[in-house]
Amino acid sequence: MTSSWWCWQPIAQVTARSADCVSRCRRATVKGRYTLKRDDLVNSLDGCLIVWFPRVSLPQRQEDGRWLRERFSGRVWIGVELLTGGCDTRRLESTRDAW
Repeated sequence: MTSSWWCWQPIAQVTARSADCVSRCRRATVKGRYTLKRDDLVNSLDGCLIVWFPRVSLPQRQEDGRWLRERFSGRVWIGVELLTGGCDTRRLESTRDAW
């Protein structure tokens, strides 16, 4: 999944699971980078709220968005960075299309 994501964990057990997920993602690639696979999310983030920041082409965003909604119903939100650079409306529309 070529996107950014953020996870909010409300309880200590979930904190430990998400920390394990981050550790696996760090070990899976070169220093300073993370590699996140779908299985990492499914097996590690029970009880977490996920905020997804899609950063890939529209067909891939739509596939990723559908996959996230199916597995994390009610616990996944879509995020968008607004940088006040004149492209915010286009960025919002593009992100909305992914959902």
